[in-house]
Amino acid sequence: MIRLTGGYARRVDASHYQFLCPAAWGDDVVLPAATIPGGPVVVAGGRGLYLVDANGVATPHPDPLAAKPATDFARLGDKLYVLRTSAEGSEVLEVTPTQLRMVFADSGNWTSIAATASAIALQRLTDTHVEQARITADGIVLGRDSAPAPLEPILVIARATTQEFYAVVATTTGRELGQVQGDQWKRIELASSSIAGPVELPNGESFIAVDTDLVRLPEPQTLLEGMPPVSCLGRLGDIAYACTRDGLASMSQAGVGQPIFQLASMMPPDLSKIAPTLDPSLCESQWEHFRFDLLALGVTLTEPPPVTSDPGQAGAPVAGTTAPNTAGAGGAPIAAAGASGSAVVPANPEPAADSGCTVSRGRRSGESASFAWFAGALVALAFARRRCGHRQRTRSH
Repeated sequence: MIRLTGGYARRVDASHYQFLCPAAWGDDVVLPAATIPGGPVVVAGGRGLYLVDANGVATPHPDPLAAKPATDFARLGDKLYVLRTSAEGSEVLEVTPTQLRMVFADSGNWTSIAATASAIALQRLTDTHVEQARITADGIVLGRDSAPAPLEPILVIARATTQEFYAVVATTTGRELGQVQGDQWKRIELASSSIAGPVELPNGESFIAVDTDLVRLPEPQTLLEGMPPVSCLGRLGDIAYACTRDGLASMSQAGVGQPIFQLASMMPPDLSKIAPTLDPSLCESQWEHFRFDLLALGVTLTEPPPVTSDPGQAGAPVAGTTAPNTAGAGGAPIAAAGASGSAVVPANPEPAADSGCTVSRGRRSGESASFAWFAGALVALAFARRRCGHRQRTRSH
C-alpha cells in the first residue's frame, strides 16, 4: 500500500493500483500508516487505530486502548510503535494486530518519533530549544538532550538512519536539517522549502534532497547532476526509493533509478468496501479531488483491468472477491505530509530503514506549478514489498 496526500494506493496487479480513501474509516484527511510486522497495515485514524486488510477493508483495532488519535509510527526490530499525545502527556505503545502495550509515558507533548536499529527517539520543540529523548524498545530512557533551536522554529520532525538520529526543523524562513548532540545543535543543511531524507542505502551511503535537488552525504555534500526533482526519500527493507514527478523510483549509488510506482496506474475506489455506517459519497468525492489534481499534473490514468466475477482471474477486485495480498508498509514517498507542515513522517519499515520521506512545496526554476503540488502532496507510504558527473555544493554552516 502506498500513501498519497489525497488517499492511499492499494496494489491490484502489476500495472494497477486502486485508490483507498480516508473516508473508508471516517476521515477526511490522510493520516500516518504503517505495517505491523507479520500483520496488516495500521492507520492512525482520527477516531483511533484502524487495521486495513489485503482487500482494502478497514476495521477498528480490537483493543479498546487503540480508540484514541495517534501522531505517528516507528519500527524497531520486529516491533511497531505508535506515539500519541493528550492533555495528560505523551505515550509510546507497541502495536500488534490484537493489542497495544504501553512501553513509555512522559509529561509534555512529544510531537515526533523515529527509530534507528537500536533505539527510539522522541522529539519536540520548546520556544527556544529542540528536545530529544532516546529510549529502548522496552521504554528505558537512554538519554535526554536539549539544544538551542534554529531561529523562529515552527515544528520539528524526527528522522533516522540505522545509526543516527536527525531532526528537520521547519522555521518561518525555510527548513534546517541537523542533529541534537548533547546541548548543541549541529546544522547539516539549509533549504528554502523542503528537505527529504536522509535515506541510507544498504551499503551505508546516504542521500538527502534539498529543495528537490538530490545530494550525496556526508560532507562535502555532492549535488547529483541529471537527476529528476525529488520530493521525498525513504527505504523499505533493502529497497531505497525517491518520490519523483511521476511516482516512486528506486535509489542506488548512482541516484534515482527505475520506476517502482506510477501515478498513472491509479484506479477508482471500490465503494462496496465502505462500511454501511459511512457515506460512500464522501469517498467518491475524495477520489474526484485526487483525480482532478492528477489531471492538473498532466497525468493520464491507464485503463483499469477488465472486471471479472472469477476471483481467479486478473482484474479489478469486485465485491466478494479477494484481491492480491499487497499490504505493504510503513514508510514513504511522498510522505503524505511530511516535513511540509503536518509533521507526519512515514514510519521506518525495517530496523535498517531510514526515517522516511519529506514533502516539498518548493520547485526548481522552470518547474511547473503542478509539480510543486505533486511534491507537496504525494507520499509513499508503503510499497508492497511482499509482492512484488558532480559538482560540490557549498553552503555556510
